[in-house]
Amino acid sequence: MGSQLTKKSLAELTPEEWTLVLASVGTRRKERPVDPITVAQVFSNTPWSNEEIARRLSVTPRTVVMFKHLLRLPEKEQELVRARKISIDEGDRLSSLKDTSARELLIQAILKRALSADIVNQVVRYKRANKDMPIEDCINTVVKSKPKTRHCFAARIGTDIDMALGEKAQKNGVASSELLKDILEKSFSIEGSVLSVVSGRGVGILVLTPKGWEMLRKKSGELGVPLDDVLEAITRQWLEANL
Repeated sequence: MGSQLTKKSLAELTPEEWTLVLASVGTRRKERPVDPITVAQVFSNTPWSNEEIARRLSVTPRTVVMFKHLLRLPEKEQELVRARKISIDEGDRLSSLKDTSARELLIQAILKRALSADIVNQVVRYKRANKDMPIEDCINTVVKSKPKTRHCFAARIGTDIDMALGEKAQKNGVASSELLKDILEKSFSIEGSVLSVVSGRGVGILVLTPKGWEMLRKKSGELGVPLDDVLEAITRQWLEANL
């Protein structure tokens, strides 16, 4: 069935084909009747906007974009997604990693070490923030900072904020990571919600309890900033209040 769909748009699908495509998006099941790459090709063939495709399939525009991003991968990597050896989430993240060698090594780690999509996401973010760091070191840093049954999250932190935080930490005689951990816990008002913080080179990796993760997401909404920027926003707010 997949080969019959690769040149079709959504508008050209038969009712049966539409049902199969619909059953293959908006779900995390491995038993998708149509493989992700074929779905991505159908979306790519469709002249509608991502929003229109999402509306007609009752999914989010982000889901549509994730499928389309899979087509950025080289053919051999697309085949791994097609064979369900790499998930759609992982393929989406990998497609943003332009360093071919780093991407191939990360794929090997996914296959050999069974890295989760969340870990892959954090590794890609960490690599972007540390362009000169070997991908193997990025993987090990993220994996080591993520205890089991805990939430690990990597977020951006601007150079100016990082420097100001470092100056404050030095004055207080503590490490920047310890000060950042204290800032977050005070912001959450829940002691012990932040298990550890690793910061530097424009990124902070947080290990949170489930409650800490819930509070981080809540703060993102309260401050009106994307989750990727919430660490910087919280830190900036604290620094401004403690000039």
